[in-house]
Amino acid sequence: MVELATERPGHTAPAPPPNRRGRVASFWLGPAAILGAAFWLITHDLDAQSLWPDEAYSWDLAGKPAGAIVSQVLADHVPGYFLLLHGWMRLAGDSAFALRYLSSLFAVLAVALLTALARPLLGRGPALLTSLLAAINPFLLYYGQETRMYALLLVLAALALRLLVDACRREHAAWRWPAYACTVGATFYVHYYAILLAPVLAVAPVVLTPKRSVWLRNVAWLAVAGVLFAPWAVSHRDVFGQFSPVTAGSVTVSRMLTDLVLALHTGEMPFETRRALAEQPGAWAVAALAVLLAGWGALRGGRRARLFTLATLLPVAAVIALTLGRRDFSPRHAILVLAGWLPLLAAGMASLPRQLGLGLGPLLIAGFIWSDRQYFVNPAFQRQDFREAVRLLQERATPGDAVMLQSEIPLRPMVRYYAPELTPRSLPRPLPPGEADLDGGLRQSLGDADRAALLLWQDFADDPEHRVKAWLDREQHPIFGWGKGEVAVYGYFLRDPYADAPPEGLTASGARFSDQIELVGYREWAGVGNRSLRLQLVWRRLRTPTRDYRVFVHLVDEKDGNVAIADHRPAFDTLNLSQWQGKPILIDEYDLIGDWRRGTRLEIGLYDPASGERLQPASLPLPLAPGLSGQSAS
Repeated sequence: MVELATERPGHTAPAPPPNRRGRVASFWLGPAAILGAAFWLITHDLDAQSLWPDEAYSWDLAGKPAGAIVSQVLADHVPGYFLLLHGWMRLAGDSAFALRYLSSLFAVLAVALLTALARPLLGRGPALLTSLLAAINPFLLYYGQETRMYALLLVLAALALRLLVDACRREHAAWRWPAYACTVGATFYVHYYAILLAPVLAVAPVVLTPKRSVWLRNVAWLAVAGVLFAPWAVSHRDVFGQFSPVTAGSVTVSRMLTDLVLALHTGEMPFETRRALAEQPGAWAVAALAVLLAGWGALRGGRRARLFTLATLLPVAAVIALTLGRRDFSPRHAILVLAGWLPLLAAGMASLPRQLGLGLGPLLIAGFIWSDRQYFVNPAFQRQDFREAVRLLQERATPGDAVMLQSEIPLRPMVRYYAPELTPRSLPRPLPPGEADLDGGLRQSLGDADRAALLLWQDFADDPEHRVKAWLDREQHPIFGWGKGEVAVYGYFLRDPYADAPPEGLTASGARFSDQIELVGYREWAGVGNRSLRLQLVWRRLRTPTRDYRVFVHLVDEKDGNVAIADHRPAFDTLNLSQWQGKPILIDEYDLIGDWRRGTRLEIGLYDPASGERLQPASLPLPLAPGLSGQSAS
């Protein structure tokens, strides 16, 4: 039997010993749950969206040998991230999921490091709030799902700041200083915009400690970091001015701040979507609430929050200076701001009166979650989807076609990722200023192709006046067009579909349809990768048809089932037959989408869609050309 201890009158029992294990467990339980949620959110549907050209560039460069990565990286990039991705691809492959998973791991690690950075300065509560805000921040979510270096850049920035905090606050920090210098040096090998972190690191010890010896030590170790980066900086000093920024001279401070503020709180998105969002009061309400909370956190946090105030204001000032200095700007260049901004938001939320905090804090969290949901479900908030454009190219192309890319450097690796069987042709670079030279250069690019397809995306840099498309529209025969957002594909028949005599190389037919129109002959091509069959029909007008007949083409298998169907008006769906005048020969083509090798023959005919009447013969069989059957033409 266990007896209960009783207290003597006037005697206070000693406090029980602290349960250290319980405190440790309670401290880590919240961050662990948040990290788990962050991992689920950031790795959710990694391959649901199309790779976009910058990601395809990362894949293309990282797939090369290490030496080629170092020597071929673009002038505005450094090789660190691409070397890491190179090793990752050898382990995990190059699917869209695998490519983005590396950035997702860095994004989750950034959540943990931001928590660790906030903990010693702001305390446990604000650190936990920092973890929560980072886990659901739509800006970090976007770059945690992109095959680029920005999540890694934030990881290294947060790690450098945490090492600096520890080194300044501890007497024995021998290993932290060299680790700090190596981290800063590594940051510069990830992106040139790591320069935004430099003023923060230079000034931070002044607000962290009164010891001037620590200030001087920090300067010395920053110099070591500079020495680590010096081999690259010296060997590539001649290329720093070679990169032509897209936005140089066109971005104002107001537009830059608008884009940055919206991106930090609603996430990265296409330019047009952000312009539309900027006109909605809800987005600015979330941003205004965040600014108020951060300002309150900076005010109430005092000395403890000064580092985070510096880590917010100094990078923003630096990016403004760089932008006004005619360098490129995108909100992603300022992702380092999250290292100061999110802890300030957390400090502001934690220092509000309880009832006010329970009202305003959830509003900010709800704004973040709303933006996260838009990213996953609303195409307007997602990356431009190139898969449909490339699929259209694949399904309508034969090996001899001219596939042209208006913005070749970003688009060529993206096309190669999704359609390695396509071989785009190069346009004249730069475009000749004179119209005669442009005409000659474009005709040389097209060569003897039967058709051309032009893929457009952000052509404001290579062809701001759209001269290439205007020339194709004027000199060639447009046959299709498709566009979504900033991505567009246009197809052209590279000759006049009306002629006085039939072209050479036809398989002769001579079939007459009700003595109104004669099929002179036809030609067939296998599409790239056997994805389609192209049929060219050459017609002769015997007399002007009385009705606007359409042409149908069926690719039929051995069981008389349709493998593929094409159905439209002649002349690439541009001619009403009752209005056919002038030249007696008409050249027309039909794309039958599907694996033509499953077919055994073609059947064609003409019919009136209004009455259902067919010209006779009602269905004319055409054999597949001997050179096609069972063989790949690509």
